[in-house]
Amino acid sequence: MTVVGETDRGVRIITIRRPEKRNALDAATCDGLLSEFEGAADDGDIRVLLLQSDGPSFCAGLDLKEAGASQTTPAHERLFSAFAWLSKPLITAVQGHAIGGGLGLAVLGDIIFAADDAQFGLPEVTRRLWPYLVFPAVSRRIGEAHALELALHGALIGAQEAERRRLVSHVVPAGALRALALAAAHGMARHDAEVLRRGLEHVRAHTRAEWTGAVARAASARAEHLGKML
Repeated sequence: MTVVGETDRGVRIITIRRPEKRNALDAATCDGLLSEFEGAADDGDIRVLLLQSDGPSFCAGLDLKEAGASQTTPAHERLFSAFAWLSKPLITAVQGHAIGGGLGLAVLGDIIFAADDAQFGLPEVTRRLWPYLVFPAVSRRIGEAHALELALHGALIGAQEAERRRLVSHVVPAGALRALALAAAHGMARHDAEVLRRGLEHVRAHTRAEWTGAVARAASARAEHLGKML
């Protein structure tokens, strides 16, 4: 299994375990993440989600070799619009690289912890591609202008610059990343579950209709782009 989960005092700890592939997102991993996200919705023992990954990199993006360079699945589309429908708070803990689809995954978090050596970016343009699927999520997080700069340059930025651009919430020592993210999740999990649910529903309602459709449109544009290049 490339995605595993465990519940600890109200926190569902979700871990991607493909370190040999830099935790790249193939279809099975996307399905596993969605299963965890969706399964938490009706589990009364879970109040907060914490997403992390094993190995030196958080996520290197879509696994083009295994998922297919020109193919994405409905799971990819639903995953990258998860911020619009997740019913419980999500914290992401990012180490190493979060690039392309990995950055899209990181910014699903309501709160993002980054190791001080983490790097972020949308390097697709350097491969004659465009970050269609993840651009809506990144743009939502930092605004279209900053997201467009990342996409047009294709270069990576460090954790401190990512914090300055409000891409991440907290930059912490790499060795303390998991402990600090988990402590934050446990602190949040002490709050009333119904208050968290209602509050998130109110916040998500403002973005759900617009952004869910944005990812579907991006998937169509990506397929057309790749179809002309292949």
